[in-house]
Amino acid sequence: MTEKTLEYQHEGSVLEAFVCTPAAAGRHPAVLIAHAWAGRSGFECDKARALAAAGYVGVAIDMYGKGVLGSSVEENSALMKPFLDNRARLQARFHAALAAVRQDPAVDAARVAAIGFCFGGLSVLDLARSGGLASVAPRLALAW
Repeated sequence: MTEKTLEYQHEGSVLEAFVCTPAAAGRHPAVLIAHAWAGRSGFECDKARALAAAGYVGVAIDMYGKGVLGSSVEENSALMKPFLDNRARLQARFHAALAAVRQDPAVDAARVAAIGFCFGGLSVLDLARSGGLASVAPRLALAW
């Protein structure tokens, strides 16, 4: 498997996803992994690795900005709050990640799913509600 970072932008913020691709050549279905309220961590990156081992492109996305992580309840709440207060912004940020991933040459753009944990689960459900996965077959959105 190969690992890399993928930079993309939304509203002037530089965001950075962690991407794991299976060793086999060709295009693969992708699974976007949305992080919990503290930001992208080793937990989401490990999920990307596990998905790549199973034959998917695993993509741990970034909702806050390159290198932006919370380290306390107060910081995590402050990072998440602007997205909870403006769900259209949350959906647009996730759509930016989805668009960037679909451009990756290892990704089969017609087969993309998303999973999320805590704040990430809410984000995935908002993506599904906004129609972000509507053109994808099969459609899948899982939240924990």
